[in-house]
Amino acid sequence: MPRTGRLPAILALLAALLTFCGEAGAARIDWFLQPVWDRASRFSEGVAAVSSRGRWGFIDPAGRWVVDPRYEDAQPFRGGLAAVLLEGRWGFLDLKGHLVVKPAFAAVSSFSEGLAAVRTGDRWGYIDRTGTMVIAASFDLAGDFYQGRAAVTSEGRCFFLGSTGVRVGSQDFDAAWPFVEDRAAVVVDGRMGFIDREGRMVVPPRYQPPVGGRVFSSGLAGVEIQGLWGYIDLNGSWFIEPFCEGVGDFSDGLGPVRRGGRWGFVSLSGELAIPYTFEDVMPFSEGVASAAVGGRWGYIDRLGSWMADPVFLEAWPFNEGLAPVRSALNGRWGYVGRNVAPLFGGRAFDGAEPFSEGVALVTLEGRRLFIDEEGRDAFGAAFADARSFSDGLAAVAAGGRWGYIDRRGRTAIPPQFEAAGAFHDGLAPVRAKGKWGYVDRRGQWIIKAAYDAAWPFSEGLAAVRKGRSLGYIDAAGRTAIPFKLTPPGDGAEAGSFNEGLAAVLNGGRTAFMDRSGRVVIKGAFKAWRGAAPRFRSGVVAVEDGNGREFFINREGHDVGARGFAAAERGAATLVRPYRAPSGCFGYRRPDGVILVPPFLEHAGEFQDGRAPVALGGRWWYIPQPR
Repeated sequence: MPRTGRLPAILALLAALLTFCGEAGAARIDWFLQPVWDRASRFSEGVAAVSSRGRWGFIDPAGRWVVDPRYEDAQPFRGGLAAVLLEGRWGFLDLKGHLVVKPAFAAVSSFSEGLAAVRTGDRWGYIDRTGTMVIAASFDLAGDFYQGRAAVTSEGRCFFLGSTGVRVGSQDFDAAWPFVEDRAAVVVDGRMGFIDREGRMVVPPRYQPPVGGRVFSSGLAGVEIQGLWGYIDLNGSWFIEPFCEGVGDFSDGLGPVRRGGRWGFVSLSGELAIPYTFEDVMPFSEGVASAAVGGRWGYIDRLGSWMADPVFLEAWPFNEGLAPVRSALNGRWGYVGRNVAPLFGGRAFDGAEPFSEGVALVTLEGRRLFIDEEGRDAFGAAFADARSFSDGLAAVAAGGRWGYIDRRGRTAIPPQFEAAGAFHDGLAPVRAKGKWGYVDRRGQWIIKAAYDAAWPFSEGLAAVRKGRSLGYIDAAGRTAIPFKLTPPGDGAEAGSFNEGLAAVLNGGRTAFMDRSGRVVIKGAFKAWRGAAPRFRSGVVAVEDGNGREFFINREGHDVGARGFAAAERGAATLVRPYRAPSGCFGYRRPDGVILVPPFLEHAGEFQDGRAPVALGGRWWYIPQPR
């Protein structure tokens, strides 16, 4: 059979593998809106954002369109406004569908307390509901306002602003989370404590920093110390002393706790209210909690009884009496009462790379082109060669030289370089006359071409090679870490900094160093291949000499299932390709669970929820299985 003729069967097989089996009947919760959407969000302010045929709009509880699907992306309503993406820029519309803030921003957050964080260029600031910039865009990152305070980041340090843009308190933090119940979690010297709204440290930093933040709920916050979790009150006194492997936030008078690898719930009196029965849970919402057994999700009541049997691929918390769920029968979304994109089955490519900034780079008939999330040509142009988008620009080759295009496909930097890499932190590595240096977004040389190899910047530092030695430079071109490191081989990337640490080679093994160049995790981990391992949410996946993949924390300790749960809550990449002894590729989680059997000729990393795969000499994309 010709290769092209095999594709429908291949796609059908893969779809069957990803959707598994059909659903059983629900107990007391049943379908309210049948699963017909590609993606769906929670209901908020009476409407929900849903995606149909690659375009986003908003529906009411009857499933009727309130705002027609015409946007590239959309966020839930908050404070009467919702963020929407149109022609690659973000703006805000009201419940009548009127654009009250024209799409003009590279990224936005939702409105909170009358202000929304927005990004222009590579800096964040805040606008009011008219779209007026009221706090200048001068921050590296900016969080939402809660209780009159917002956490922002500048030059790698965190602090809080008041609603007028005035700084609160004088202390900087390694990390910070929003205020809830007049307390905000902060990290100082690697330990977590809590401050009040005036910036005073009311709970000293003595706890293990959490993954994904930690807030007070019902006057209690879950904290970890010496490997065990418990709950403290607003003053830092123990309410439930450390006794379990993990906790969640209290809601509806119940708090999730984990013991023996299983989750249950404790009451505000500290007693076990729901036994340790579930593989995973979410906090209660409107008297119902999502819970998982056997890899499927359902809903339980406050006694731990099933209100909807565990038959869903995903089941999210209730809001306004409805909850979005993903069907195991067809992989699509609907709502039950009390983000999976389709395969590009109609189009295949000779090569494909992960999605980045809403487009993916593919190869077709010897040319490189960009496609959107529906598999269509994004710019109507093909290139001799190209790189994926980063910081709003993509390197492309024409006439034997490299330049850069913007997100509309327009030339941003004319082709003039021998080779070019990705932009990060406003700089990109390029090669001229056989040597590498760095240019800015205008194409102006910032660091002269003097290196034999160079990698993108990350957290203010970039790996560069001179001869056979690797070092790191800052954005001014000064040597930050001396040229004494061993460069990775076999086409692997040099380690980039993330959460203050970067992977390096130490005696042929993977180790991790801080920004001063000090090796802080030596370990005996196998040297990486391809992309260097990066810390996400305080953990990183490494591999031992026997091929076992597992998580370690910033102290280098194997955190096992705790690390997997931490990574999952922190949105680390959990599903990764692996190669079976047969030579075929599949996908598995770091805990060893196989999600896609090994039958593929090639399997790429997931990014933006999709990964490129190959079979029969042709490429396409699959959604990330769970």
